[in-house]
Amino acid sequence: MPTEKVIDLAERRQRHGKNPFKKRELFIVGGQHCVPWEPPGRTKNFMDLQSALIGKIAARKKCTGYFEDGMSKADAFIFNGLLERLVVSDYNGRMDLLEKIQMGEKAADDYGSLVSLKMMYSLRMQGIPIQYLETEAEMDPLEVLHGKLPFSVFEQLVFASELMTDNLGPEEGADILCSMLHGNPLCWAILMNARDRSIFEKVSKNAKESNVMFIGRSHALDPFNENGQGFEVHRVDFKAGDGGNITVYGGMPSVFAEDFRTLAGIDASIRLEVEFR
Repeated sequence: MPTEKVIDLAERRQRHGKNPFKKRELFIVGGQHCVPWEPPGRTKNFMDLQSALIGKIAARKKCTGYFEDGMSKADAFIFNGLLERLVVSDYNGRMDLLEKIQMGEKAADDYGSLVSLKMMYSLRMQGIPIQYLETEAEMDPLEVLHGKLPFSVFEQLVFASELMTDNLGPEEGADILCSMLHGNPLCWAILMNARDRSIFEKVSKNAKESNVMFIGRSHALDPFNENGQGFEVHRVDFKAGDGGNITVYGGMPSVFAEDFRTLAGIDASIRLEVEFR
């Protein structure tokens, strides 16, 4: 037997005891990080609902691994550190830390870290030793695109990136470059394919026996969908509709049926199109 197969078998046996061929579970919740809806606050509610569902799935299946869109190794280290501080702090210390995180989100005009940490803290208080896990590698979009575009097009992107960084600073320059790339279907397809490959590699490496993932709905994650890569995969997606309606569609094991119905009862705008198997 080739050496790499021996090593793979040993790693599987270490994860699953006597049954090295048991598949790891991966429950995927796809959604959107931002929803351009009125009235103000709808985006917040949308993410709260996604997080509530992730928490219910993780609690019922006792997931010990949590993957999140954009979570690098450094991000996972930081968030696990914050989670541990929440777990060991007394009430006053915990409230102080949550207030600081909330202030940071307001300053950055962002939302998501606080609701994620609260969800993870709740799971830890239920005795579930869940952790944030590295989900994808940090990547430089220009490095990914190098050699995959006509030279003149790539040269223009490099020039624009340098100009914006010099005039606006690295963070704002990177945001504008990202918007430019998003508007170019070819560039965006190349970048998304690279990210999806990175996500599959990192999740395959870092996954626990039972895992839950929050990912952008635009990620197809084809290797997981093939369901033949050592994972038993189930996925639902949140989709924003006209008039503030939310459609949740996909497939999940029947054990979650009541959890989904409870979620739908939280917000009258939710429409369930989930197949329970």
